[in-house]
Amino acid sequence: MSVEHNFKNRLVESPLFAKTFAYLADAIIAYKKTHDDRAPKLIWLKDLELHGNYSCVEIIPVDYETTLPYLKVRHDPTASKGELDWEGGLHIPGNADLTIVRGEKVIPKLLISEIFKTPDLAENIINEVNLLGFVKYPEPERKTVAYTQILTVPVTRSVLQDDFVLVDSEEKFLKVIDQHKPIIESLVSYKIKDLPPVNGHQPIISLLGSSPKPPFLDTRP
Repeated sequence: MSVEHNFKNRLVESPLFAKTFAYLADAIIAYKKTHDDRAPKLIWLKDLELHGNYSCVEIIPVDYETTLPYLKVRHDPTASKGELDWEGGLHIPGNADLTIVRGEKVIPKLLISEIFKTPDLAENIINEVNLLGFVKYPEPERKTVAYTQILTVPVTRSVLQDDFVLVDSEEKFLKVIDQHKPIIESLVSYKIKDLPPVNGHQPIISLLGSSPKPPFLDTRP
C-alpha cells in the first residue's frame, strides 16, 4: 500500500475527520431543505460515488396511436466528466427519488418539469401513468448504480415539450444513450392497456428479458 493510501486511511479513521465530515454533511442537508432537496451538482455526484447507488424514477411518454416511445434530447448545462458522454443523445426523462419530494409528489413533479408543456396537461393525465417495471443501471459515467422505476404515460405529440423525438427508426434508436436502449427495445412489445397501474399488485414486467423487436430493429445485426 502506498504512502498516500496509508495517509488517507489514517485521515478517514481520525476522530477529527469524522467530526468535520459530519459538520459538512449537516451543512449540505440544511442546504437541501431550502433548495428543493437538491445539493449542488458536484456535491451530488460525489455523494452518488460515495454511496455506490441511488434510486430514480423515469417516465417514458408513449404515443397513443403507434405505442412507440418519445425520448428527450439530453441537454444538461450542469453536466460534468462522464455525464458529457450523454449530451445530445436521446434519453428517458427522470429524476432521482429524492427524500423530501417523494411518494405522490415525485411523478407529478417529473411530468410537469420534464415532460408536459404546461402543469394543467400533467394534472389531467396523472391517473394514466403506468408501471412498466424496475431496472438496475450501471452508471460508470457517474461511478454509481441507479435502481430505477420505469413508468409510461400515453400522450400525443402536441402536449410534450419541444425537445422530444418519436423513436420510430433505426437512425433515431442509435441516438438513444446506451443504458436506455434495452428498455426501449422491450417497451415496443407491450401495449399500453396491458401495463399494470403504478399502485397495482400485478407482477412486475421484466424489462431486460427477450421480446419481439419492432421492424426498424430487425435490420440490426
